Amino acid sequence: PVERLSTTLALDGQVRFLGLHRDVPGLLMGERICVLSTRYEGMPLALIEGMAAGCAVIGSDVPGVREVIRDGVDGRLVAAGDPVALADALEGLLRDPDTAARMAAAARKAALERHGRELMNARYEALFLSLAGSSTTTRKHA
Repeated sequence: PVERLSTTLALDGQVRFLGLHRDVPGLLMGERICVLSTRYEGMPLALIEGMAAGCAVIGSDVPGVREVIRDGVDGRLVAAGDPVALADALEGLLRDPDTAARMAAAARKAALERHGRELMNARYEALFLSLAGSSTTTRKHA
């Protein structure tokens, strides 16, 4: 259905449908901008992957996304459900490659500092150890 809409809107030369990709980070590394347009989001992993790949990012200003993007620093936040605001933010980054490059560099740095593998491994380890400790405590008192 989306492919048909693209054809109906005469966007065939501007929109590509890539299908399933197992190497998303590799795919993102070839791009300049990553967009996450959503009304609801928990932890925006796709956005973090885009940031880690060195993309400037644009995301909807919803919980989860606003905790990841620092508007004007490492990306742009736009009102959820506002296609004009999304288009304006995208056009702004496309027309100003210096700003896009600055945001992309800041986004990559932020993603690695706040969500890098070593940090996430340490956080998961701490979580599992705390759960194992509370499980042991619960069994002792039962």
